[in-house]
Amino acid sequence: MKKYKCINRDSCVLTYNEIYTELFLKEKLYSTECTEWIVLHFGDHDPSGVDMTRDVRERLSLFSSPYKRQPRVRVEVKRVALNMDQITQYDPPPNPAKETDSRFAAYKELYGDEDG
Repeated sequence: MKKYKCINRDSCVLTYNEIYTELFLKEKLYSTECTEWIVLHFGDHDPSGVDMTRDVRERLSLFSSPYKRQPRVRVEVKRVALNMDQITQYDPPPNPAKETDSRFAAYKELYGDEDG
């Protein structure tokens, strides 16, 4: 199933809402003539989900370097959801972050907790 859309001859949009293997991501970047990609990331708003956006940016910046004699590809990652402004606006049911997550302390410092 095609999970990207070409905007024009050089630019494509790819949704990133599941964990792909590194090889799949690398091949996807070079599967079309697109040299500019916008990656839309949909993730949980918890310590690991927020960090996933950072991780996706870092991995894709590595993969966007020349590969198999292909030209360099420009990649921009945009986190579409779930963001704090969406949580504030829509007030979804509580889903506390796991305190056992190694990223919990930094997440709590940035976003607080549900107790205030």
